[in-house]
Amino acid sequence: MKGIYIPDYNCAFITANKSGSRGIINTLTMFFDYTNINYEKLVGSNYDTKSDVKYYILVRNPIERFFTTYSWLMRDGSKISDTQFDIIENVLEKYNIKTIEDYASNYKNLYDALEFDTHFFEQYFSFIPPPNHKNNGIDISYIELKNTFDSFFNNYEFVHIEKLISITEDYKNSYTLHDDDYSNESTNFMIDLFSEFNELSISQKKLSNIFYTYIIQILDLRHHHKIKTNEYKQKYVNVITNKYMHLFKTELMLYGYIDTEKIL
Repeated sequence: MKGIYIPDYNCAFITANKSGSRGIINTLTMFFDYTNINYEKLVGSNYDTKSDVKYYILVRNPIERFFTTYSWLMRDGSKISDTQFDIIENVLEKYNIKTIEDYASNYKNLYDALEFDTHFFEQYFSFIPPPNHKNNGIDISYIELKNTFDSFFNNYEFVHIEKLISITEDYKNSYTLHDDDYSNESTNFMIDLFSEFNELSISQKKLSNIFYTYIIQILDLRHHHKIKTNEYKQKYVNVITNKYMHLFKTELMLYGYIDTEKIL
């Protein structure tokens, strides 16, 4: 888990690996530095939640994240430490993982085999306190998981990372060049997703969009496996969602990507 606690605003942001964590945490730290808002960093799952603090839990669509973790698993071995490379090679050989469907069909088996790397676990493993539900894996029910979050967090809200991306993309596209001038249409601000900061000035709010756009562009240049992720998704998204939806159903319901009332 990676996160930031904002004492003066009585709220915190937490997120997990392979959920856009680096982008959002770097954006928020840069934003709070420039706006002179004090913050404290949160790292790992051994943190004490405060009953009077609002926790914004930033999550990514589990299906989208599935393709990213597969790309991460199959990435260039030269980019991995020798120890991790040996472990990953052994796992790939043990479960005969050569395709994305091999990965999907062995998804649950990979928990223990790759326990050194939280990139491969569901996002909720990063948020609930130890001992968590690692041994149950994808067998945990939505109700049990929801009750765990309700008991651990007095006040929390899941925020889809895709909303942040959409807002900053719209903001970037709202600037239309006309010769030497530009016009800026009305737009939304990323920081407005979090009500505690609604009273900030327009100039301050603009910084949240600008910083997030900048950070994402920098990370995109560094993430050598992003192109492969998009290739996997375009080619296999229908197969994965049709054949392996049970892998993602609990998370999709918990985070609000699908309507629980229509399923339960």
